Amino acid sequence: MDREACEKMYEAYYMRVYSYAVTISGSTQLAEEITQETFTRAMSKSASFRGEADEVTWLCSIAKLRVETRTLMVHQPEQFLV
Repeated sequence: MDREACEKMYEAYYMRVYSYAVTISGSTQLAEEITQETFTRAMSKSASFRGEADEVTWLCSIAKLRVETRTLMVHQPEQFLV
């Protein structure tokens, strides 16, 4: 995905992903972080997007995984120690 396509995706879906992240995280601050992480990850993994789902569905699944990972890091930090 080129830079222009990434920018268009961000502009098109930022608010939907952010709103979803607020809903599932319960925190506007965490939702902002999750949204940024979601788009960063999506842009770096865009080659793996197979198009079997809508882009926003793919982005929301990334956001959900980011929230779940953050929750585990807080509640079970021993799993993340090296």
